[in-house]
Amino acid sequence: MSESIVITGVGVVSPIGCTRDSICSNLRANLSAIRPRNFECGTQFLFANVADDFEAVSAGAMDRLSQLEQEVATVDNGLLFGLTAARTAMRESGLDFASVDPTRVGVVVSASKGQFRTLIYSIEMHERLGDKATPAEQRKMAEMYLSYPGNTASRVISKQFQFCGPMLNYPSACATGIFSTIQAAELLRTGVVDVALAGSSESTGNVMVLAGFQNMGALSASQPRPFHAKRDGFAAGEGAAVLVLERESDARARGARIIARIAGSDVRGDAYHLTGVDTRGESVEYAIRMTLKKAGWAPADVQYINAHGTGTQLNDATEAEVISRIFGQPGPLVSSLKSRIGHLLGGSASVEIALTLVALDDGFVPSTHGLDEPDPSFRVSFVPEDGAEADLQRFMKFSLGFGGHIGVIAFERVDGFAREHP
Repeated sequence: MSESIVITGVGVVSPIGCTRDSICSNLRANLSAIRPRNFECGTQFLFANVADDFEAVSAGAMDRLSQLEQEVATVDNGLLFGLTAARTAMRESGLDFASVDPTRVGVVVSASKGQFRTLIYSIEMHERLGDKATPAEQRKMAEMYLSYPGNTASRVISKQFQFCGPMLNYPSACATGIFSTIQAAELLRTGVVDVALAGSSESTGNVMVLAGFQNMGALSASQPRPFHAKRDGFAAGEGAAVLVLERESDARARGARIIARIAGSDVRGDAYHLTGVDTRGESVEYAIRMTLKKAGWAPADVQYINAHGTGTQLNDATEAEVISRIFGQPGPLVSSLKSRIGHLLGGSASVEIALTLVALDDGFVPSTHGLDEPDPSFRVSFVPEDGAEADLQRFMKFSLGFGGHIGVIAFERVDGFAREHP
């Protein structure tokens, strides 16, 4: 039997909070961070900015970055989000990273779209300067362009903390965070590393990205409401989450508090369409059943599902059908967080995993914000509108990404973080 991989630290930068206290408070208050926001050229989209407490949490995150890296982090906040989440997760893990062989620490913090604004920034510089650019300006344009790929976050985090293990990127659309976590766990199981930082980060507050989604009819015209009878699409958001992963034997040996164990996982592709989901749900169903098999769970063992739940017609209908087909009725509790934080694209899966872990540690199961009229055709047990007080141990996370990227991962809470409520 392979070694169990566990989570010992969680760091999250999200629209509903960047600390455990703010996240728990805002989830319990049933808040959504999605608001109208003006972008370039006066264009307005619904969007979820990171929470106000980010500034305090991120203080000092760029201390050791080069001048170029600091500028990249300023141009595209996705890099700063990832750095901040990584530092928070490392601190929460209680691990003395200075005592770990740096060649044995891997970083798999991915982005689906990369540092997109640095690409635009370099193009705008070229259009503005053209042949008149000085050698220094030409070099800057090239450096900003080279900072665009999704591996930039892993590279800069590795440099910031002097980690010399693998630094990898798994751009898999909306499933990026799950793919990255699974691959980081595999580095531990195969003995390549002893510690891994896993997650994803994305800054989608860009009119070009949002206009693209609008043109394909994916954005909500009012307020995103996953699984609602009148759902009409999603709103975008920004953020990052990073998990510290270790082998369970190593974590136990150092007396670490284990937040959760990765019980099983699976990744597939539906080989169907660039943006549409295969409504038969066959690949999704296969991935879920394989994850259950690897975990050694029966469907009845799952207590909660954090769904992909984009609020689009076909995604939600496909997910609901597959859930009812596998888990029956009443089945596990189900909710989506995208009506609270927006769709973070490559950052979505990691942030939703992190928020779920924080909420369940708080003894609370968050609901789908705005789900006052579930689609009557869905045979699913949705979390009540005000959330649910419950001590749940086993949950699953689904991601159904553009291009057919499917990721499913199952977690079992272990030690958690006991909290008291007034």
